[in-house]
Amino acid sequence: MSESILTWDERYKRLWGNQPIKLQHNLHTSPLFSEDKLAQLIEAYPREAYSIVHVGIKDGKRIWREGDTSGLSGKQVIEAITPAACG
Repeated sequence: MSESILTWDERYKRLWGNQPIKLQHNLHTSPLFSEDKLAQLIEAYPREAYSIVHVGIKDGKRIWREGDTSGLSGKQVIEAITPAACG
């Protein structure tokens, strides 16, 4: 029997598709989300199929910066987007 990855109850069946739902999960503990596996996914997934975007406010103005990962390995992409405090 496989282990459940999220907490699910009957009310979610009624709410699903009708409003945002906050679910508890344990995906962060799965080996599928290890840094090595995520790096492999970044390298294997077609670059034209996703964007890496940073949005925020700087000096009172909204900013939108799209990243260019051309020539970077998956691990280098992760290092570039991971705040130093988390690495």
